[in-house]
Amino acid sequence: MKARPRSVERKVAACLSQHFAELQLSPVERIPVLGRTGPDLTINELGLVIDVKSRLEVPKTIFQPSGPVVDFRDELHLVGIRLKDIYLLTEECDTQSLDFSSALIHQWYVHMDEWTQENSPSGITALVLHRPRMPIGAALLILSLENRRRLIQWKIQW
Repeated sequence: MKARPRSVERKVAACLSQHFAELQLSPVERIPVLGRTGPDLTINELGLVIDVKSRLEVPKTIFQPSGPVVDFRDELHLVGIRLKDIYLLTEECDTQSLDFSSALIHQWYVHMDEWTQENSPSGITALVLHRPRMPIGAALLILSLENRRRLIQWKIQW
């Protein structure tokens, strides 16, 4: 594995950990194992099971909407939240719709969700999609609309 993806994983973990600290949650860290099939980051009390993808193959189209929260209107009902706006993960807010479907993103999400169901059934499957040389804050945390609603409910009860 090249150094770049590992660097991105560490930066994503730092960004998320900063937000988690504000919610009084444990930080997350990069899991230093090559060739793993599960998440790239440790799982804290929030239960996010995160796979970080920093690849040129990540479609540029998903980063085009300027809003902080993007509703992909695809068959998986995915929602994307920019890491710089991660505080909106547990907040009700307006979303910007994007009619978009990607077989690659679908494959990544389904693979991670299968791992989650098998190894962490109460977990929340998520991807962080990033392109090389992109600022970390512009990367998107992708999860299902249903799981985002679970997080909003968690915040209300918390």
